[in-house]
Amino acid sequence: MGLKGAQGLYGIEPDLSCFGKVIGGGFPVAAVGGKASIMDHLAPLGQVYQAGTLSGNPVAMRAGWETLCLIEQPGFYEELFAKTERLVQPIKKTIEKIGAKACLQHVGSMLTLFLGPKEVKNKQDAARVDEARFAKLFRFLLEKGIYIPPASQEAWFLSNAHTEEHIDNTAKAVCEFLEIENRLYR
Repeated sequence: MGLKGAQGLYGIEPDLSCFGKVIGGGFPVAAVGGKASIMDHLAPLGQVYQAGTLSGNPVAMRAGWETLCLIEQPGFYEELFAKTERLVQPIKKTIEKIGAKACLQHVGSMLTLFLGPKEVKNKQDAARVDEARFAKLFRFLLEKGIYIPPASQEAWFLSNAHTEEHIDNTAKAVCEFLEIENRLYR
C-alpha cells in the first residue's frame, strides 16, 4: 500500500500500530509502535512486559533493515502498483465482458478475487462467496504452477520480484478459468 501502509494511504494517525512479518521481508518478526502515552506503559519504563521468542533476532532484524532499504528506493511502489494493475485490469475486463459472477477488489499491491458476489463490502457479502468454485480456481491455477492463497477470502499480494511473465501468465490463467466457469454457470 505504500511505505506508510494503510495509515499513509488513508491519512490515519493511529494511537497504536502493529506490524507483522511484512516488516521483516517475510521473516518471523513483528513490531508495535505508537504514541508515548501508550508505549511508556511497556517495560522498561512501564509495568507491561512484552517479549517474544524471536525478539531482537539478528537475522530477522537484518531482513527488516534490508526490506526497508529496498522499499525506500525511488520508484519502488510505482513499479509495484504498475505490476498490480497489469494483473488486475485483464481480469476485471474479463469479468465485465463475460458477465461473470465474480468481482476483483484491490488496493495497493493487494487483491482478492471473489467468486459469486458482484461486490463485497461487508461480512454478509463475503458469506456469499462460492467456496466450491474457488477451490476449483485454486486447483486450476496450481496445475499451471501458480500458487495463490488457498482461502477464498485471503488477499493475494504482488511483489516486485514477480516478473511481467509471471503476471501475464497469472492473468491469462485466471481469465481462462473465468471464461470456462462462466460457460458452465450460465
